[in-house]
Amino acid sequence: MQRLHALDITTGAARPSSPVVIRASVPGTADGFADGMITFDPAIHDQRGVARDRQRHRLHHLGVALRYRTYHGWLIGYDRKTLAQVVAKSMTPNGKAGGIWQSHSGPSVDESGTLYLSVGNGTVTAPSGGTDYGNAFLSIGPGAAFEKVRSPVDAFRPFE
Repeated sequence: MQRLHALDITTGAARPSSPVVIRASVPGTADGFADGMITFDPAIHDQRGVARDRQRHRLHHLGVALRYRTYHGWLIGYDRKTLAQVVAKSMTPNGKAGGIWQSHSGPSVDESGTLYLSVGNGTVTAPSGGTDYGNAFLSIGPGAAFEKVRSPVDAFRPFE
């Protein structure tokens, strides 16, 4: 089980609604899917990057990758006040791998709220109209529109 905790920085006490159990499911047909959904598995997936706070947009995002076995990169976002989950995205919902590596660093964010992240390994189907973004640098957002975005705004994938 994995949890997201929020603390009051003046007292160190847990904030209301904290902690929340990290759970996520998205439509997909990747290894381990059931009933047309792929589910975040806390026994396989670990948070590799730091949580990134898009303060202007009231979101926390966790970039997670793998521990072992078949894995998927996940980007999971929470409202920073209520800790309600507002987004969950797998980088390879119909493939495998696609971990968000970034040398234990969280996604970068610009003033508009656009997230930038690097995905290592994984199935690549996005250039031909698919939904899998392995081995790519992604731009996701901008801003609060991210909750409605199902795919990146832009992607760069090296030739080899």
